Amino acid sequence: MFVGDACEAAEDDLDRVSGLASELGRLKTPVFTFLEGRNPQAEIGFRKIADVSGGAFGRFDARGVKQLGGLLRAAAAVAIGGVQALEGRKDEASALILGQMKKGG
Repeated sequence: MFVGDACEAAEDDLDRVSGLASELGRLKTPVFTFLEGRNPQAEIGFRKIADVSGGAFGRFDARGVKQLGGLLRAAAAVAIGGVQALEGRKDEASALILGQMKKGG
């Protein structure tokens, strides 16, 4: 899980980090990236890392402690019970993560 507000990696660094995230994906270890705010450069990096690992991306704002809490709970559910653990949940964060993980898998 990665929670942050910036991704200042150069393109070469992002390729290297994405390669490592892809290796995690091959090991069935998805990366969940959660971005605070709206930083377009960071979003590109966060989304790529999540996508190549088979994980998911989510965004929250500084006032969105509840948003982040929901995203973290959904990611924890996947860690404990796999994607199936989200299928019966009705909250927005679970639906977001489930949709991305099913699309990628």
